[in-house]
Amino acid sequence: RKRLQGYFTEEEVYLLLQAFWNTLYHVSDKIDPREVIVKSIEDVIKYESFDFDEEDFDIAKTLIEKIQKLTPFEAYVTILLTCSLKKNDLTDDDIRKTFMTA
Repeated sequence: RKRLQGYFTEEEVYLLLQAFWNTLYHVSDKIDPREVIVKSIEDVIKYESFDFDEEDFDIAKTLIEKIQKLTPFEAYVTILLTCSLKKNDLTDDDIRKTFMTA
């Protein structure tokens, strides 16, 4: 988790949240968690594109590049941290506490 502290911007975390909001993640040794994240981001961009502007597409591209640089374990932790934020009263402070500080 320490390696991930400050790795993502708040905007990237919000995009991860959109990608995983209605997703149930099941750990599997056959599916790389990096691929799960990338495909989830691609799906949200493709099927919910009306919610995004050009800047959001750029954020998604950068986010995918960052995800591909993670180890499988770091990607798994990213999924767990993201899913821990799935709540209706989410604040920017929640994101900072989860992803920005050690």
